[in-house]
Amino acid sequence: MIGRVDAACRAAGVGYIPVLPADPAAGDVLAARVAAGFHAGGVVVRVMSPLGVSTLADLAQALATVRSLGLRPVQADVVCDCGFIPDTGAAAGAAGALIVQLARALTQGWRSVTALAGAVPATLAKVEPAGRVRVGRHDAAMFRQLAFAVDFGDFGLASPQQAPLDSTPAAAALWWNTGDNWVGYPMVGLSDSDLYRRVADDGFLRGAESAGSAEVAHRAGGDGVVSAATSDVLRWATSHHVATVIRRLSRGAA
Repeated sequence: MIGRVDAACRAAGVGYIPVLPADPAAGDVLAARVAAGFHAGGVVVRVMSPLGVSTLADLAQALATVRSLGLRPVQADVVCDCGFIPDTGAAAGAAGALIVQLARALTQGWRSVTALAGAVPATLAKVEPAGRVRVGRHDAAMFRQLAFAVDFGDFGLASPQQAPLDSTPAAAALWWNTGDNWVGYPMVGLSDSDLYRRVADDGFLRGAESAGSAEVAHRAGGDGVVSAATSDVLRWATSHHVATVIRRLSRGAA
């Protein structure tokens, strides 16, 4: 996979930073070494830390992987992937469990250290087409409780419970970031125009300005442009999410 992505990025003239697990297969190590040498952007190493729990051996292995590529830690980013954070208790527990891991990572000289998690469930279960569901952004709550200053990462509209290659992240719903919460709207049984109007009527187009929220607001206004692909709707919600998180991070939230 790394080799194919590298080749496609070279053909398109796009920079590429390979993402590796802490202990990758030999073929991925070779492909990452070639890609890192060509693009000169280093690598990202992803340490799986479900609910914040992993071992210091995982970080040691991640460091060994970077050095096997002929790189120094300062040329690589480490991501501690905590997976799905289902509730407030799990958020607090994961933040506590990360103390030892993040303390060690911050002494290893990485280019950056990121705590990554997600709060969107894999499906929107048992919600009628006219309904909605509110889910706390427990990944952001976890981040705010961390004992160390590191970078924030989340899965956005996707669910960490899904397979990485799933082409329809959290596909049962449009997930809209409302700050400390997600609101999920079923995308089955609603027309495009109804979906946009429900987001607008609930007051969720206020706040962070983005290309996505502007597009949804335009279509909710009944200007005659109502048809869009599911991928477009997800892209607009992602645009709004990114703008919201950037604004909140500037204020010390997430």
